[in-house]
Amino acid sequence: MVSPVSAENTIHPGTPQAEQARAVASERRRTRTVLLIAFLVALIVRGVAGWYAGSAQPQEIRYITIARGLMAGNGFHGLDNRYPDIIQPPLFPMMLAVALVLPGPDLAIARGVSILMGALLVFPCAVIARRLFGEKTTRRVACLVAVYPLLADISAAAITESTFALLVMLAALSVWRALDTGDSGGGPLPSVTAGLLLGLAFLTRPEGLAYLAAAWAACAVDALLSRSLVRTALAHLRKVLFILAGFAVVVAPYLVWVHARIGHWMMAPKATLVHVHQTLSQEGQREGWNEPYGSLIFWEHVKFGLNEQSTAIRAHEGFSGASAGITEGLLVSDDDAVTILSPMMAVRTGVRNFGELYLETIKYGFVIPSLLVMMLGIGLVSRPWVGPFRRAAMIVLVFLGGSFTFLVSHVEPRFLYAAIPFLLPWMGEGWRRSEAWAIGTFSGDGGRTRTRERLVRAGVGTVVLVLTLLHLPPALRITSNLWSEHRELGQWLLKEVGPDRKVMAATPVVAYYAAARYEVMPYADLDSLLDYARSKGVEYLVADRAEIPSFRPQLTSLLIPERPHPGLEVIRALHEGTPHAIFLYSVLPVGQSAR
Repeated sequence: MVSPVSAENTIHPGTPQAEQARAVASERRRTRTVLLIAFLVALIVRGVAGWYAGSAQPQEIRYITIARGLMAGNGFHGLDNRYPDIIQPPLFPMMLAVALVLPGPDLAIARGVSILMGALLVFPCAVIARRLFGEKTTRRVACLVAVYPLLADISAAAITESTFALLVMLAALSVWRALDTGDSGGGPLPSVTAGLLLGLAFLTRPEGLAYLAAAWAACAVDALLSRSLVRTALAHLRKVLFILAGFAVVVAPYLVWVHARIGHWMMAPKATLVHVHQTLSQEGQREGWNEPYGSLIFWEHVKFGLNEQSTAIRAHEGFSGASAGITEGLLVSDDDAVTILSPMMAVRTGVRNFGELYLETIKYGFVIPSLLVMMLGIGLVSRPWVGPFRRAAMIVLVFLGGSFTFLVSHVEPRFLYAAIPFLLPWMGEGWRRSEAWAIGTFSGDGGRTRTRERLVRAGVGTVVLVLTLLHLPPALRITSNLWSEHRELGQWLLKEVGPDRKVMAATPVVAYYAAARYEVMPYADLDSLLDYARSKGVEYLVADRAEIPSFRPQLTSLLIPERPHPGLEVIRALHEGTPHAIFLYSVLPVGQSAR
């Protein structure tokens, strides 16, 4: 027997309500189908990009070898010792350690983890687009995620960006869910979940702290947009505290571990490294280094310069001896001759980073293709923040703001990875509006209108996707050729000499493929470098034409093997006479000269 309430709510066949419900159900089925296809396409595109990339990159080697160290019970130590291993947040290497129990090449498995995380980004992006703009925009956003150049290229590498962005997007959705309860306050579960996800994001990249602040800012904005700020302030404060509680649950074990390693409490060990580098920067200015302050070469000297005895890299010594007073002298100095951070330097840094951002977006189209810049503008014209979903839109925009905190220091295309997903809903809406305009302009009237609409829609979609995807191959061509000669040299060394040798180079790629131990090449003159190499038991030295002029210009003589240093003997040269020339030297004992 049907109750009066259920009978009243029953939709009878043939009524307008039934037709509307059928149309809604059909739209949702179509969206689910498109999402599944977009996810599979995303996997394929990223898989092809990962295969085409070829040789392992230095950062990939860092994560993979740390994961292998964890599996072997050797702790948080990897092959790449350019920086102290403790500064690397632990989640991603732990994920790789779990994945590496699968059979297959380490690099392929590690890249597979990033590829999967990058493809899964289709779903949270689609959820945000659906709640802001509806089903049609959702389908277009899913297609954009699948073929987006930056997302596809970066997630094809075994680095943290795709995992970090997925966690941040899920955290933003949880914050959205927590604030969806409006003025009533709601239960703690969505807020705690947001905190847990933000904690995991922080354990993937230290920038996760910026998104914790973004979550709190979203709560504040939502409270300001509420009808009664006073009445809802307590409810929003509870949500902030629940977010913090979830964050603390995840992060606390890591903080305890860090305390056990370095002897004091610290949110991010990278702060100690920054402190050490800034301290060395002050020392360099006092000592009158030849390198221009703030230049790439100056910072190479800061990070990899040797002590006076040529026995250790000063930054490594500084990190090992860092005390609890890490903020002393970090941004200011009593010495008038020393400049750590001035207003003009901050302005120059910001201008430089925005210039780089322009080159990587409008000019090269890797980060934001030109067509999608236009789509983004059209989507923003819709101004969803003034409509019924304005609170939701403001949450997305606040999280977007958290993605741009890197602009105050340094910019690389991959740093924008986490920002792009928060822009995609507006790009998708711009695509939908452009399509609607094209249909209204070109479909015409008459019996063939529906067919023309489909043709116009297919044409617009093809143009958008093709012009977006066309920006990916140039990026792949650049990254695929970066380390191939290093791999070739490493494989030759493994075959001809054998494993477990000690190799010095600016990057660990040769050592990785040679199954060798790695020692970073210090920033020093050749005599001091050889003293240091011998003290570390280095057997082979790698000189790369692509790296030496930019990072170790005082060692350019290594690129002329016809006139080697008496303590070195060239045993292998590849691609001589090209920008990719690379040389392998044998480090001779003291008193022995090259033949």
